[in-house]
Amino acid sequence: MKTVHRDGVTIVENQNQCVIPDLTVKDLLSAIPAHCFKRSGFRSSLYVVWDFALLAAIYKTTTYVEPLLTPEHISLPYPWLYSFAYFALWSLYGFAAGLVCTGLWVVAHECGHQAFSESKLVNNAVGWVLHSALGVPYHSWRISHAKHHASTGHMTQDQVFIPRTRTQLGLPPLNPDQEELQGASVTDEVMRELREALGDSPLLAMWHSVTYLLFGFPMYLIRNASGQKRYPAGTNHFNPYAVIYAPHQVGQIIISDIGIFALFAVLGYWGYHRGFGEVFRLYLVPYLWVNHWLVLITFLQHTDPLLPHYRASEFTFPRGALATFDRNVMGDLGPIMGWIGAGATHGIAETHVAHHVASKIPHYHAWEATYALRKRLDQSGIKLQGGAVGWMEIYRVMKECRFVEDEGDVLFFKNAKGLAATRPVYPDTTASDSGIEVDKTLEDCDESFGEHSEYCSTVARFGVCRLTPATTMPDDQPLFPAQSLSDILAFQFSSWYPTFSHISPKSTVIRPLSPAFCEYLDAESVFVPSGSEDVPAESTIEDEDDKSESGEDEPSQQYSFPELDAQIRQAVKEYGAVFPKLNFSSPKDAAWILPSSSPLKCTSPADVYLLLKSSDFVSHDLSTDNVFADCIEPPGDSDHDSDNVPKYELELVLRKWYPMDRGREMRCFVRDGVLIGISQRDTNHYDFLNEPQTRRNIASSVQSYWESNVRAKWTATASYTFDILLTRDLSRFHILDFNPYAPRTDSLLFTYEELRDRLPQSKDTPNQVPVIRVIDSPSHPAAARNAPAHQHNMIPFEALSLSSGRDVEEFQAMWQEEVKKGMQGSGSDDE
Repeated sequence: MKTVHRDGVTIVENQNQCVIPDLTVKDLLSAIPAHCFKRSGFRSSLYVVWDFALLAAIYKTTTYVEPLLTPEHISLPYPWLYSFAYFALWSLYGFAAGLVCTGLWVVAHECGHQAFSESKLVNNAVGWVLHSALGVPYHSWRISHAKHHASTGHMTQDQVFIPRTRTQLGLPPLNPDQEELQGASVTDEVMRELREALGDSPLLAMWHSVTYLLFGFPMYLIRNASGQKRYPAGTNHFNPYAVIYAPHQVGQIIISDIGIFALFAVLGYWGYHRGFGEVFRLYLVPYLWVNHWLVLITFLQHTDPLLPHYRASEFTFPRGALATFDRNVMGDLGPIMGWIGAGATHGIAETHVAHHVASKIPHYHAWEATYALRKRLDQSGIKLQGGAVGWMEIYRVMKECRFVEDEGDVLFFKNAKGLAATRPVYPDTTASDSGIEVDKTLEDCDESFGEHSEYCSTVARFGVCRLTPATTMPDDQPLFPAQSLSDILAFQFSSWYPTFSHISPKSTVIRPLSPAFCEYLDAESVFVPSGSEDVPAESTIEDEDDKSESGEDEPSQQYSFPELDAQIRQAVKEYGAVFPKLNFSSPKDAAWILPSSSPLKCTSPADVYLLLKSSDFVSHDLSTDNVFADCIEPPGDSDHDSDNVPKYELELVLRKWYPMDRGREMRCFVRDGVLIGISQRDTNHYDFLNEPQTRRNIASSVQSYWESNVRAKWTATASYTFDILLTRDLSRFHILDFNPYAPRTDSLLFTYEELRDRLPQSKDTPNQVPVIRVIDSPSHPAAARNAPAHQHNMIPFEALSLSSGRDVEEFQAMWQEEVKKGMQGSGSDDE
């Protein structure tokens, strides 16, 4: 960056401005051609064969040349040159083999994303073998890597390459009088303090670079080096009970560990019989090169003075996906070496942004996806091409990226002088000093909350008032209360509905569902059981490419549920139309499958089945591991005695369908018996919620109605959330659902940290009006995007891969037509 010095102050000239994207997931995915989502196991396997063929050629060439490096075959002026030539030959082997093995690592990584083939079994089998051979615990890393993709660039949720803050490094606090928050200017005095605390030695930076490249990845796996700072000491990828993993994933971690133990056994056997020298030359040196390339590539993809990091209030999935760079491996060594580097590593660095937008795109389609995506991003002024992947670049980046500030929601790295190369700007706005617009929204707080305006301590962008008491709860207050198995079961529909049926929509509960129906729901294909519609059939929507590769179709499982069909038809007859859900989850993520004029409206068993089968949300209820994840043992019953814990049985709930006004749907948060927050559920802006008096009335009426109709009757847990539909006069509400006060429940427009801060200091503290969060402007980020917290509006990636670029309504009709054709085709085959 270019700087000038004036009157004891260093100023960044023409500080770069990074446009903070307001794009949606649909904006990004719709830019990518539909065929790029196609996965071919056969084609992917050819790349594995090619990589192993290259390794064999490299080994054969090396062992062919080695005997020639003797005085009998070549004349050198000094004897030591023969040793040097031998060393150079095997060093070249290590470099070349390591580069090719990095390509194999990339293929294994694609298996973890299920991008290798359409078969999950094949993906995991190939990925386990390849990653284990390269010293990577397959499932362990796959799980943490998936979290990285979901939260790339998130300061507290991302898994690796997390910037260290000023406080974490023990630096002097920010002094606004002597240094600008966004790093545009710093006084000489502060600059000296920072350089003394951080050190700015070129030799030190070089040493850090070398050790990081060689041992960074193993240290990340073993001790969470450069990983998420909030994880406890000792966190690693080999402990099945590490905080990274959920209880139901323990078996997968053990399988991953077995792969690593098998590798050690093979290496030990090899070394015992052939000697350590051979193992070192043929395996360990290429292994170190793989680590080198892996860290070099991934570090530079996610770290640069031009790349933003986000705190929770500004993070969205599209912003995280675009907080990365495309770079060219070895591009700094010229176009030929750049071509070799890109080919050997299967374009993992060159197409990285597209990979983060849609990780199931295989590498051979990622190039086309990248070109298409760049055209779309160019329209928004977003450039994501970084410098070449090389040693000089990582040295530069490590010098320029030393820390980020403790303040602000959009963060850019500062160097050891406290200067930043980049500051955030928003589309059609000027640069923001802190990501917070205080004056206007403080006025809004005063207007909206009147006598309660003393609780306005922070105001987020876009007019969302973040209200916290003047004195907040200590940070050691648990973010979530402990949940037992019985606590969780209290939230299944059949547990609470009898108590609250008088203020809840009419519903029919079918319980228990048969094991055959549970098996049908868990099957991967989308098909409708026989007899559930006028045209009987059992069919699947399949990929035509897969048929041609396999040579034959796999027989589909036959299902028929006549008793359940009759019960569903009876409910449809009684209610006119129904909306289905299981014990806890509803298929709102599959709303696109039915007519948009009547979303989630089912008038036949086939509608119910199709909605459930098209949903990812309901899969949560199919596994007790998911249902009881993060639960503690029932009090006084360490053995989980089934007599003390109600049996979990899958149930189908058919609720009377109403054309609900989504603007009146709210989620309410109760912690320790106190109603602390109310959040709008829908992600659209509604004009009637703009009125401050309306919001005050909603908060007051919800609290009053809750105290008289819910508070005393809900006795299962002290903390919970419940979803409501306000009446038209906003004076009462209907209960739609109860959910645990737990990470599995979306906090919507809040964060759970904010809700914790709303807790009263003591039981003697007078009840305060619950804070209400609504989307009060069309420019509100949740109204302008489908954030991860609001993806019930999204179409699954698997479905989008069949869309051929169609809009949602056209694709919806296409999907239903495909199901109909499959059903009719199956019927004709039966004949």
